[in-house]
Amino acid sequence: MRQWTSWLLVILWMALIFYFSHQPGTESSDLSGSVMQIVLNLLPFVTEDTAFIHLLVRKGAHVFVYFVLVILLMNAIRSPNSRTVNRVVIALGVSVFYAASDEYHQTFIDGRAGQMSDVLIDSAGAVLGLSVYLLWSKFRH
Repeated sequence: MRQWTSWLLVILWMALIFYFSHQPGTESSDLSGSVMQIVLNLLPFVTEDTAFIHLLVRKGAHVFVYFVLVILLMNAIRSPNSRTVNRVVIALGVSVFYAASDEYHQTFIDGRAGQMSDVLIDSAGAVLGLSVYLLWSKFRH
């Protein structure tokens, strides 16, 4: 039952990524603009370039969703006979492939463009998530 739940979480998370990527450019920009306003309200001392803050929010979202995706994948792939190195290769491979396919998907959406730089940012989020997962696993045992 636990394995089934783990894979369901992976699928739901991938669906959420797809949903956000399927939003037209204006909707996506409005959403990240709203998040930016929350950040600016929480950090009133930031009065400088809000375009840079907006960029950080947008790219930070990329890092975050792939950070979570790789952790969910590592959890779902876990089995008594699985070697950690195999799980790492599979989880990272699936994350990078999904990032690339997601950016390709965006080329079909109004106001969006698939960007190789976003695949790299997504991949960095996956590597970061994988690092945190492995460190947490090491200290947990």
